[in-house]
Amino acid sequence: MYAAIGAVSRWWDSAHTFSKDASNLSLDMRAGGCWCERLADGGSVQHLVVVWAAPGKALRLKGALGPLQGMAVEGTLTFKIAAARDGSDVELRYAAGGYAKDGLDKLAAPVDGVLGEQLVRLKTYAESSH
Repeated sequence: MYAAIGAVSRWWDSAHTFSKDASNLSLDMRAGGCWCERLADGGSVQHLVVVWAAPGKALRLKGALGPLQGMAVEGTLTFKIAAARDGSDVELRYAAGGYAKDGLDKLAAPVDGVLGEQLVRLKTYAESSH
């Protein structure tokens, strides 16, 4: 499962990228590593930075996802992995705080929805990759 998380370009939905193409995503799974995206014009986006990498156990990243980047918002995305009878259990948490003109409470449900979709895509990818 840990390796599957690192293959972000294989499971993240292209609709939730700046380039509209998930194959432009990469994730360097070590402290200081970047969850980054290449853009067609030679530009790039730093989505998150790895702050804790525990292979097979957890991955924690910091940064503001998607539209939160344009606000005074910071977030922490944590994947926790635990052995399960039939493979692995993954817990995904994204804690975000800061200032949003219209309030962060209005963004919580849409952000949770997008991340929930990505977790399903990760599960599908992980199950199909072995």
